[in-house]
Amino acid sequence: MFNMLMNLIFTLIGKIGDIVMAPLVAGISALIPSFTDFLSSIIQFINYGFTYIIFFFKLAMIPKACVEIVVTVALASLSIMTIVRTYTLIVKIYNYFKP
Repeated sequence: MFNMLMNLIFTLIGKIGDIVMAPLVAGISALIPSFTDFLSSIIQFINYGFTYIIFFFKLAMIPKACVEIVVTVALASLSIMTIVRTYTLIVKIYNYFKP
């Protein structure tokens, strides 16, 4: 009974949120010409930055393998940390709503 009540409350909150946010989303969609233009601008900016980063690494004589190892280790550690934090958040939420 409690779970049904909680589901009803969250469904109502979600529907009310959709109704309230619909005009805002429509306004933002009308003001922003295209999301693909936004993404292409970000990609161009990143490529522009990478040209200078690659130039710096060549100038400093840093081997490509060293850079790849550092980036791989950093991405792996950040991914593992994100997975662990997400898991603990899910467990906390589950324990909070557990009947």
